[in-house]
Amino acid sequence: MEGLQKDSRLDVGHGADGRRLAVLRTVLRDRPDVLHFDWIQGYFLHPTNLIAWPQSLVFVAEMFLVRLVFCRTIVWSLHNIVAHTSAKPRRVDLWTRRAFARVCSKIRVFDISTVSRAASALGVEEDRFVVCPEGSYIGFYPDDELSQAEARRTLNVELDAVVLLYVGFIRQYKGLDRLVRTFKAVKHPRWRLIIAGNPKPRDAEFAENVAQLARDDDRIRLDLRFIDEDELQYYFRAADVVVLPFRNIENSGSANLAMGFSKAIIAPNKGNLPRRLQHQAKLLYDNDLNEAFDALADCDRGLLEHFGRENRCFAERLNWTDFAAELIAVHLGRGKRKTRTEPDGTKPTVAQVTHS
Repeated sequence: MEGLQKDSRLDVGHGADGRRLAVLRTVLRDRPDVLHFDWIQGYFLHPTNLIAWPQSLVFVAEMFLVRLVFCRTIVWSLHNIVAHTSAKPRRVDLWTRRAFARVCSKIRVFDISTVSRAASALGVEEDRFVVCPEGSYIGFYPDDELSQAEARRTLNVELDAVVLLYVGFIRQYKGLDRLVRTFKAVKHPRWRLIIAGNPKPRDAEFAENVAQLARDDDRIRLDLRFIDEDELQYYFRAADVVVLPFRNIENSGSANLAMGFSKAIIAPNKGNLPRRLQHQAKLLYDNDLNEAFDALADCDRGLLEHFGRENRCFAERLNWTDFAAELIAVHLGRGKRKTRTEPDGTKPTVAQVTHS
């Protein structure tokens, strides 16, 4: 939201909180021109299908009402084609996503490689998609540009260690169990792995499994708690490389954040990451995380710092105003479906509506 607000042509505000009829309440309360969604599964997914299906039907009916009766423009930033929280795609998730895609004026994806797969999965034509990268996070999080030594002293990490960092939510789809197993099999005595982040209540069992896996290796440190924004800089500045062992990915805010801190990144060769991390392609892996660990073993600290600087330079070219321009364009009628036009030159208003 702060990134979109950098474009003075837009008014951007939060939609209504909660799950129940939040979108309809937003329309009635704020009268926005554009409704922008990031994630939608929070409105309908539930572990029990008996509850998930009615929630899905209510959500879809609400969206058709908003689109066809209130004539609001709907834009969806598609972070993942199916919900990461599903071990395998659930019928209720796929059905709801396909129905929701039909009421969207535009579906924003982060890389051209996503378009054909998403169009096929969602059952909509490819011209409904627009490719627009995510803006940079530089300047949105505290960063005193600490030296690596200062950061490591603060976190009590050895100055001569090679530090691999994962920071973020502790979720099963993040691949952290595989990360710990792979790291334990690597016997580099000076390597250290820090996993920092907060497990949500529904992920407590998975977090405990990760802790059990790591328990017998003193090179692994787990900080299983919410990492405050002011603390993030210490973790990133202490690290030599950030590890993102995701199983499936189209776009990664974690990679975006790490690039802003000038970090080299180990990540899967998927989604928009090959393009975004093109300057350090040797640290991307196709199937096996061991591939990236072997590549890391061949990198000295100078090369990792070079990768980090290149990633920072790439991040500096990413602008939120690009997406702001797309929101304005679809509001003014570029979308295939009929959209409302701006009659008097006033600024379009955008409601950010996401129940996570």
